[in-house]
Amino acid sequence: MYIGILVLITVIVSITYFSYAFLTQTDVHNGKLNIVVGTLNYRLKIDDTETSAISLQAKEEKEVEVKVKSLNTVTSKYELYYLSITDVDITYIDDLDLPTGTLASNEEKTIIVYLYNDSNTSKTVTLGVKGSLIANNVELASNMNSILEEPECNVQPGTVYNFNYAENIQTFTAACRGKYKIELWGSSGYYAYYQVEPGLGGYTKGNIELNKNEILYIQTGGGTGYNGGGPGEAPGGGATDIRLTGGSSSDFDSLKSRIM
Repeated sequence: MYIGILVLITVIVSITYFSYAFLTQTDVHNGKLNIVVGTLNYRLKIDDTETSAISLQAKEEKEVEVKVKSLNTVTSKYELYYLSITDVDITYIDDLDLPTGTLASNEEKTIIVYLYNDSNTSKTVTLGVKGSLIANNVELASNMNSILEEPECNVQPGTVYNFNYAENIQTFTAACRGKYKIELWGSSGYYAYYQVEPGLGGYTKGNIELNKNEILYIQTGGGTGYNGGGPGEAPGGGATDIRLTGGSSSDFDSLKSRIM
């Protein structure tokens, strides 16, 4: 039996603009230097709402897709930040798309951000982006917090976990919050005394959303009758199932928690 994992990517988008002053040398003529003063501009999108504010209910967790686009003609550094707020955990999901780095002219990057409101009241989180020229460091104000922490999840989409026959309970602990694809194969019958080719087991699949550290209990059927196979010298193959509660293959509470 195999379990494949496909990490869910949710979408969230708004539009705001942020600037940083810079000087550009445009011409040197007869010992005179002409300077043009400009700004570094960025577009921040969070789920089509045209706002940089994200609302969180009490104890709510949420993933948002933040897109930062450079509106500049020069390559620049950028850093995604959030305004100071208590009791809200904020981190990015995937270290392939960091909340800081460089952006070429008109380049856009996507950062998946995870937020959790650990309070008993609703909260509003405001995101922003600041930039600088390549030769300078990005300077955040005292009320701006960087999202540069460890990513919430390092598992890549498409990672596969296999669970073969073991004649006991196996467990799967979700490393990340997201949507998981589950595929189950029931076992074939036991190829024994009669030397008759056994019938093959069934197959099913489905998707389920799991929280980080949530546990699934896996009963993988075997050709010796484990988990419900018929008895005899050539027993039928046992069932393969997924449960939300642990216990023996015949435990009543465990059986009630079968989801597939």
